[in-house]
Amino acid sequence: MRNKVMEKVNKAGCLVVTYEAYEARSGEVARTPSFTEKFCYYFIVIRIEIFKYFKLYPTDVVPDLAKMKRIVELALEGRSCFTEDNRLSPFLNPPHDGLRPGVMGEALFKFHELYAEVFTEKAGFIGAGIHGSSIDQKIWAEEFDLVFLQNGHFDDRGNFHAPIAAYRAKLTPASDLVNRLYVLFQQGNYRVFPESYRDYIEKGKLIVYRGIGGRTKFINPQIGDERQERYKEYLAYSFASPLFALSYNHVSRAETDHVKRFNMDSPPLCRLYNYRSDFKDLEQSFSTSKIISSGKFGPSFVSFETPLDNLRIITEWTGEGEVRILYPGRTVRVK
Repeated sequence: MRNKVMEKVNKAGCLVVTYEAYEARSGEVARTPSFTEKFCYYFIVIRIEIFKYFKLYPTDVVPDLAKMKRIVELALEGRSCFTEDNRLSPFLNPPHDGLRPGVMGEALFKFHELYAEVFTEKAGFIGAGIHGSSIDQKIWAEEFDLVFLQNGHFDDRGNFHAPIAAYRAKLTPASDLVNRLYVLFQQGNYRVFPESYRDYIEKGKLIVYRGIGGRTKFINPQIGDERQERYKEYLAYSFASPLFALSYNHVSRAETDHVKRFNMDSPPLCRLYNYRSDFKDLEQSFSTSKIISSGKFGPSFVSFETPLDNLRIITEWTGEGEVRILYPGRTVRVK
């Protein structure tokens, strides 16, 4: 009974934020939401506080990706990564969704035009800085086989699976790709791995590392019940468009000076970045390199095995092999 009631409440709330998104994008005044719609929308906010007080947190509730798709595509004029069956694609938004390892195209050199809200100046190949480094274009143009593909979705237990694809280069006798064999691709972000990662990547897994300085203990962060629902919404929104995915490359390194956080004066979208500050303890940075983790952030480090679809890729040209784990509970401690 509660789920049916909340479905109606969320539907009305969705209408309110959809109208606000349209007004923010177009500057036009859309139909004013009715008193009932506004009441239902704000009831969603109030109920969170009520649940928090009485500790009645709805951990089984997951965002409606179909409604989220309508909001995002309206606000971003179609630049979303939603599929026809309301899942999240690991590829760029149409008409550039055919770009992937092994496929060249002009769009790979025009990220600063396609996603101008994220790049502050002209970018190089796949969004890299003009004077920065990126994957060798010759390598990207090689032939690749798809070895892993996951569209973003919530499973039956309410866990979020991130969109991601993995490719293996087709080696020829004359090829010199042994140290550039695998590419993980996620909405314009990518990571490159040598042949030694074969056993993990082709099984849909990866070992990641985190330097912990001189400490001897590392405690995995926990997602309390009171944050479950909001965190799930945050995760889904953060993979809704390349504008969101690419803006995570705004990290404190010189290689990313030309990248900024995408924001928009629209309640359903700017809310994503308000949430970001609430979940920094959950979505922690790891590295795919043991050397970087122990040498730069060590000497002590921890390592975890995680599914590929539990990762947010921070792209290759940002350096440090950085990735982020989405659900600490889906990892297995290795060291």
